[in-house]
Amino acid sequence: MTDGAWQVVGEDFQQLQLGKTVGDALRGLIRARFKNNAAKVIEAAWDLDARTARNVVSRGHVSERTLTKAARAERWALWMALGEELFGQSYREWEEQRLQQIIEEAERDLDRVRRLRPLAAAISEGPLATPPVDVLASAEAHQPTRRGGRRS
Repeated sequence: MTDGAWQVVGEDFQQLQLGKTVGDALRGLIRARFKNNAAKVIEAAWDLDARTARNVVSRGHVSERTLTKAARAERWALWMALGEELFGQSYREWEEQRLQQIIEEAERDLDRVRRLRPLAAAISEGPLATPPVDVLASAEAHQPTRRGGRRS
């Protein structure tokens, strides 16, 4: 069963198309920011060894440790830039889109309430379909039944 799973997934993890990864996004940001000697610049700024810095710049290979060092050196600017690179929009744009969606949903719900109000008012003011029946006031309720005997 394991053999079949390997055939489906593939032996090389790079066969799976995931789109842009964090490493790809970071590589793109570094190349755009530092046109010359990018590996040497991040090596010094992020306290990386030369081989790790080259791997980040050339291949986009980023370990958790490397990403942590980069984040501590660059602070929030790195996270914001990575978010824009990965998602194709800034956090501000995403937040505006999310809030617009909330507003539109609230407006739809408010319209629904406005449409239902006249119907609810008509139902509450209209006569009941059948008058209420008081079982105790009926003629059959006042006649006693006899046990074991004949009925009259």
